[in-house]
Amino acid sequence: MTRAFALAVAALTLAACTSVPAVPEQVTVVVEKYRDLPSWATAALAKPEPIDGTVEGRVRSHDQRGTTIDLANCHRHLLAKLDKGEAVDKQECER
Repeated sequence: MTRAFALAVAALTLAACTSVPAVPEQVTVVVEKYRDLPSWATAALAKPEPIDGTVEGRVRSHDQRGTTIDLANCHRHLLAKLDKGEAVDKQECER
């Protein structure tokens, strides 16, 4: 690639980036479906305890992180069932 060609490509790229599209000041969004979320879906999940530097501490923290992720995934699946109109039991995630 010649130097002139590289400079031409760079100039065209910069010229294309100088124009900024207009951003609307107000955006209206219509909410077609609204429902209250159950309290278990909005509760804060447990955070893993800090790692104390030992192998056991790291393993324990890793296991707790995995448990928290599993619980969040279970809640996500239960919310998907709720969206479909199916009955759910919060205890499904506690097993």
